[in-house]
Amino acid sequence: MIYITRWRRNDPQERQVDLVMETFYETLVKALDTAGEYNSADQVAPAGILWTDKDRQWEKLIPLLAERLPIFSLGEYNLETSSGPAYWLRCVIAGAFPKLFSPHEKIQYFTCQV
Repeated sequence: MIYITRWRRNDPQERQVDLVMETFYETLVKALDTAGEYNSADQVAPAGILWTDKDRQWEKLIPLLAERLPIFSLGEYNLETSSGPAYWLRCVIAGAFPKLFSPHEKIQYFTCQV
């Protein structure tokens, strides 16, 4: 992402270019974060974002993304990696594990191989 300011305020003849570079990781986190935005005046808050990954191309990024986003994965139960069967994920959405995650904090992200 590059932001360009046309002219400096002090000297209109001198161009100023402000470079703000985002990494792929930062862009991905921002995109996932904005995926859950909604208009509270006419919509109910989504319970989560379902991220399907049939070929498991993104699987290696999940631990890194989980450092910044609440990500839960469909799979065998493993509390350390925040993964579990469908019934466990439904309990997470319902807020049955407030120490693990409160549904009122932030939207959850769910990954699965479909």
